[in-house]
Amino acid sequence: MSLETATSDNAPATTGPTTGGSAVKVAAAVAVVLLAGLAAFLGLRALSGDDDNALGSQIDGQGDATSAGTETTELTTEAVPAGPGVPSVFRYYGNPQIAISLADTEAGGQAITAVSHRIRFPRSGTLTAVRPFVVFRPGQEGGDNFYHKGDGSTIEFRLETDDDTPAHIPTGEVLARTGNLIGGPELYAGSGPADAIIGGDEDDDSHFRKFSFIEPVQVEADTWYHLVMYNTGNDARNNFVSYDNFNSGDRDRDPVVPVFDDLDFAVVYESNGEWTNRDEHWAIGDYYFDDGTSYGNGYMEVGSVNGPDRASNFVSPTQSVRQRFVPGEDLIVTGAHVGGMHVDGPNAVTLALTDADGTVVWEGDATDFPTGVPSGEAVGTPTLRVAEFRGDDTAPDIILKAGQTYFLEVESTGGTHVITGLRDGALSYGFSQGSTVNGFAELSSDGGDWMGWQLGAEDGIRDQFDLSFYLVTANCVGCG
Repeated sequence: MSLETATSDNAPATTGPTTGGSAVKVAAAVAVVLLAGLAAFLGLRALSGDDDNALGSQIDGQGDATSAGTETTELTTEAVPAGPGVPSVFRYYGNPQIAISLADTEAGGQAITAVSHRIRFPRSGTLTAVRPFVVFRPGQEGGDNFYHKGDGSTIEFRLETDDDTPAHIPTGEVLARTGNLIGGPELYAGSGPADAIIGGDEDDDSHFRKFSFIEPVQVEADTWYHLVMYNTGNDARNNFVSYDNFNSGDRDRDPVVPVFDDLDFAVVYESNGEWTNRDEHWAIGDYYFDDGTSYGNGYMEVGSVNGPDRASNFVSPTQSVRQRFVPGEDLIVTGAHVGGMHVDGPNAVTLALTDADGTVVWEGDATDFPTGVPSGEAVGTPTLRVAEFRGDDTAPDIILKAGQTYFLEVESTGGTHVITGLRDGALSYGFSQGSTVNGFAELSSDGGDWMGWQLGAEDGIRDQFDLSFYLVTANCVGCG
């Protein structure tokens, strides 16, 4: 993805602590990931690493899948292991997100002094680095209500404790810090501390740099933390960049991220000494551990304008879509859900789980999607403001094997629907494969060959998107 599509068109952002001009993003990005957790950890999946032997990693390649059949298994008191000595509680597998747009929050400017992403981890470990989304717009004049103002200033990321009150805000107790970083390398003119550095790996996109903590920090499982971005420059009022997130528009998060707890990946900001939750936002980012594993939400871009780069497509009597995926661990699947909107005709789609040979291992129906009117050939923002998840939870403990290729196919029952998706940041922006699904969305028209969803005008790039989908899993007793 280019820097232009990582930010917005030239429209200004809204004022103060409101969404910053990310509402129209061109290329779509995709849907979060294999989130796992420990038994007490609601809605999150086990940490995944960048190499195939790491805990919970997505296994590269497509594998020679064999039919999983409809075999059932008797659950024991132990979870299916996700890695060496580390039990997992799979509550879902997939990308359970429908985002209206990207939405940034300024770190500086008229009102805001700091922006935090609330996070808890599926297991204890030593955290070494983070990859957030710092957004600015080179070539744009900038100013109040834009992605940046002035030279972008300097920023510092600090991992802080949570106050453990119902508000769950940062305490100011710093556990780890990155040191002073140049917010917008293409803009910076020296308004911050003299020790400021660009940071990140040499090949990083400057919006998606991987920042190391000065000292690694031990974090505990199922404990709330905050990754807070502070503006550390000498004139934060006139120099700032933004922290970018996903946004559900004018509705609650619940219908569009149904398996997230209300606190998971939440965004809060500080203004005039008070912390405020951005209830309609959720965070993008990756967290790296010293054993090579990682955890986070690696989806990026939703594409809320018409065109072939959209992360949404029609399902109709003449077109089907499917998600190709390769699980990193054995899964016991009890149901499947997809994100979408009904357009006309019968309000139901068929969901079919198949193996690499095309053998159907389970079929179900998703019904009663909300009805709306798409805009243009590729859906448009009105769809994203209406779409919700629907599915079927009657699968008889289907066993999907690690390292083998499967498909979740979505077929029309005579009506027309729009099925949504997101762009996979592990393929474009350096996020770890452990924070996204290992696979991509495909479509087939008029009974033709399956092909990946096209990225913009790049007909040869067709592996960047994932469906908004999740498989309900039951890999341990008491997952609930």
